[in-house]
Amino acid sequence: MNIKEDFTYSQSNLQDYIDCPYKFYLKHILELPWPAILYQEALDYEMHLKMGEQFHTLIHQYGLGIPIEYLSASANHTMLSLWWNNFLSYGKTYIEEEEEKIGEAQRFYEIPLNATLGEYRISAAFDMLLLSPSGKACIFDWKTERKQTHPQRRKRLAKRIQTRLYCLMPYLVQTPTEISMLYWFANDPQNPERFDVHPDQTQKERSYFERLLNKIQNNKESDFQKTTQEHHCLFCAYRSFCERGIQAGGIDENIDEESHYSLDQVDEFAY
Repeated sequence: MNIKEDFTYSQSNLQDYIDCPYKFYLKHILELPWPAILYQEALDYEMHLKMGEQFHTLIHQYGLGIPIEYLSASANHTMLSLWWNNFLSYGKTYIEEEEEKIGEAQRFYEIPLNATLGEYRISAAFDMLLLSPSGKACIFDWKTERKQTHPQRRKRLAKRIQTRLYCLMPYLVQTPTEISMLYWFANDPQNPERFDVHPDQTQKERSYFERLLNKIQNNKESDFQKTTQEHHCLFCAYRSFCERGIQAGGIDENIDEESHYSLDQVDEFAY
């Protein structure tokens, strides 16, 4: 088993490994194409992805200073218009509140961040980053998942690779004094999820990712086993390749639907 020398780890491919090591092997090592749809409602899913991309673009353009009235006029789809109006009514307010908390800060929209952890390369792309001269920072991530809320949402987000890796990334580049991450939900605009990271926590997270990357890098082909959590297979393009069904799951069945959504874009990892 050979991982390319220039392979870069990200929240997306690491989450693939956590969900199913065999999926990681097929997708990121063998780079095996497999033309299966992820959801039964393929056209609905594609439209949702398209609207999500356009929504992120609108916020980026807003950050670049394009007048709101022009952006609002371009949000001419019912779903996109709802999300955009929710951002103007609530999302902007949360940005301003975080700016007040951390002091005078600069906004960076759609900012990539690259770092190394040991001998491994890691990359992340923040939807928005607030950074103050004092070293305080807040990472924003816009979520366009279909469900308005879920009773285990915060618990699931806390365990996801995205939260853990994104909150660690700034510490791999410099030494910030304080890091927060805020998930804002376009379909649940008044209930963001905010995670605060104390510098003392970062060593634990650094050790976690060092062990995880070392294990992946040193795996033999036979170590990339299929997941035992077969609900993941319903939304995996390789399900027929693995003989775990042909028909895709329904969009509303997936409690982690945005694990498949990335603009590039579980449980605790067990050793």
